[in-house]
Amino acid sequence: MKKNNKKLTIALGILVIILIVLIAFSILSLSSNNQEETSFTASNRIINEANAITETVVNEQEQNIVQNEEVTTNTVQENVVTGGSTETFEENPQTEEQKALDIAKKDWESTSNMGDSTVYFDVDGIEPSGEYRVLVTQDTKLIAYYMVNVSTGTFTKKVLNQ
Repeated sequence: MKKNNKKLTIALGILVIILIVLIAFSILSLSSNNQEETSFTASNRIINEANAITETVVNEQEQNIVQNEEVTTNTVQENVVTGGSTETFEENPQTEEQKALDIAKKDWESTSNMGDSTVYFDVDGIEPSGEYRVLVTQDTKLIAYYMVNVSTGTFTKKVLNQ
């Protein structure tokens, strides 16, 4: 019987050792799988963030291209008759304020007796009638103002005493 007990003890010892090795192996493999999943998740997060940044940059570039195309394609050709000659120039679309300023500047340049003095033009506001009030200043003094109707291209001018 001693031989059978000895064989049984050896078999149980080998079986316990095999179980310990299997348990240790499974713990290590689970641990390494978690590390791989963690590193895989972190890698995916970095790749997703890089893709999002790339997509944002591409979208911004596409928007800039579209805006640039709109600016370059929205030019208008006008014919201006001055003193019997015809000049053609290209003009970008303007805001209503800029149109009011341009109307006042054109008139001021054609009728001004101010010599070489520098004058400044500013839109001061819009009247309820839709007319723009354009101020003409020189050396911080108001010297004239225009009431400009942009839709009809007409204006009234008032030169102040200096």
